[in-house]
Amino acid sequence: MEDVYSYLDQFGFSKKKRIERAAMKLRRNDLETFLEGYAEVIKKVTQIKRCTIGSIELFPDSWAAPVPTAMIRQLSLYADAIYIHDPILDYIYDLKVLDLNPAYVIQYPDPEERLRKLRARFVETIQEVLQIRPLVSAGIIKLVPSQLLVHRKDPSAVYGDSFYGPKGSADELAGRPDPVNRLPMAIRDYATSKLYVYPVRVVNDHYEICRGEPLSPIRMIAVGFPDELGLKIFNLFEIDAMDEETRRLGMHLDYKGEGNHVDPETFENWVRGSKNNFLLERLNALQRDLYLAAFAGARFLTNLPTSRDLARLDLGSPIAEAHAGEASVYSLLQTSLPYFRQVTERQIVKARANEVAFYEFRVALRKALKEIGCAGRQLNQEEIDVVVRDILLLPLTKVEARMKALRRNVFVDGVMLAGTLAATLLTGGNTLTAAAGLLVAKQTMTDYKAQKADEDKMKESPGFFYWDVTKKARAQERKRK
Repeated sequence: MEDVYSYLDQFGFSKKKRIERAAMKLRRNDLETFLEGYAEVIKKVTQIKRCTIGSIELFPDSWAAPVPTAMIRQLSLYADAIYIHDPILDYIYDLKVLDLNPAYVIQYPDPEERLRKLRARFVETIQEVLQIRPLVSAGIIKLVPSQLLVHRKDPSAVYGDSFYGPKGSADELAGRPDPVNRLPMAIRDYATSKLYVYPVRVVNDHYEICRGEPLSPIRMIAVGFPDELGLKIFNLFEIDAMDEETRRLGMHLDYKGEGNHVDPETFENWVRGSKNNFLLERLNALQRDLYLAAFAGARFLTNLPTSRDLARLDLGSPIAEAHAGEASVYSLLQTSLPYFRQVTERQIVKARANEVAFYEFRVALRKALKEIGCAGRQLNQEEIDVVVRDILLLPLTKVEARMKALRRNVFVDGVMLAGTLAATLLTGGNTLTAAAGLLVAKQTMTDYKAQKADEDKMKESPGFFYWDVTKKARAQERKRK
């Protein structure tokens, strides 16, 4: 992955302070060139290999919000490796729809303003990718170009289902089969009961999803599953008569509600077609993620109930969940671990070098996850915190106390050892004082080895890894007090 960062360096994206200045110099064509080259680089360097038996690797749900940097650090405390959907590649599509997405155009009518807003988001993304560089270099974080592995409609093209009338879409009138009808019945039943459609209006140059308003013929709707941020806006454009000279059709969006009335049958066909388009896009993304996770032997990580439900559907029978033991979805455990926010990516990499301590910590964390999962019901945050405290933080407290005692004893013995060895060197070891010093040094070395063995044993405690990774943060906390 260093090739990826070398590519970023070529464009001046090497240090946080320089990124904004370098990005703001990029014109639209420059940004397109950068993204095309970046896509080629990451395709060449990406390798998804099957993980070794016993290791914990995580593959996040691409439909969920991107995993925050703080959460990446938390997951890096116990996962052998974490796959991340490369956030830079999203800008390839965002740039394509910049002047075509009605939401962008309505909010920012000036094309230059739209580009400035996109560049500002681009700067934040590059800064986040640079921040996790130590974890990427250590092989803990793996960037995956998953956006390049799934088909997306060209936003500038017109498809058969772009046109709807009282008798259906142009695709249906041409006799093309609806791909949704080929989906397993369990998925279709799930979508029928769970997939929602909401009316959308423009308020102060922003789309407003009217969740509490009944659906009636309108030219803007939002489609999605409840409790998800990934709702998709669909627009039903008005189509003018064909210009006989140019043989072109005119299309425009009536976002102010002043256009022609929408025929109820056309509206019904359009809503059904929009739901089908959304469902296929949602399933394609989920299927790709599950395939890549299975290919890597990684655990699919999601906090979306819909992803969990769809992944666990028994596709061989009507809407019934597969056996819990076959589930590939693991919910995101969010706990507030003390001093965590002060821990840097480099400190995590350094602490993980101690494989024994890292292994024991993960064993304890798996035990915590198992206890939470075996509760038989949804635990509240307070109950989860109790489990984490008993299994993770209690050993941490014991390690803290024991290491303080060991360090104090080792320090005293180390001074004695240095003093006696120095006396021996000065006297040449030919006096009774030197002989006595050697005896003391021998005894001190024995004590030192015993202390060292005791310290090594502490590394096998479930709390040692967390103690090690947060010790600098705790020292800083004590200084502030």
